[in-house]
Amino acid sequence: MVNPENLTFKAGVAYYSCCATFSGKIMFPLLIMIRQNDQWHLAQACEELAAGHTNESAATDLVVYRDAHHGVVEPDWSAAQSVLGFRLEHNEKTAQDSLRRAQEFLARNLGGSP
Repeated sequence: MVNPENLTFKAGVAYYSCCATFSGKIMFPLLIMIRQNDQWHLAQACEELAAGHTNESAATDLVVYRDAHHGVVEPDWSAAQSVLGFRLEHNEKTAQDSLRRAQEFLARNLGGSP
């Protein structure tokens, strides 16, 4: 039986996280993967979020891809593009690494194997 008033997440993975808008404690294990050169979702805000979580917060894993831009997992952006003045660029190596990390994180937190 499911209690709809007590639904919770067991774990989460954030690829394009707007960490600057978050306040409060993190309620479930969270993996944040951010790109250093992403002009839309700033890595610094995610670094501050991960470093500043309290003992009451769930574990937060942070991966910062230093040479990546917005759109790393989007194969349609294999050639770098500019949209509204922001650089978008697929990066296959980063995309594969982020998928592997997400699978491992979810397996570790939800059980099972990647």
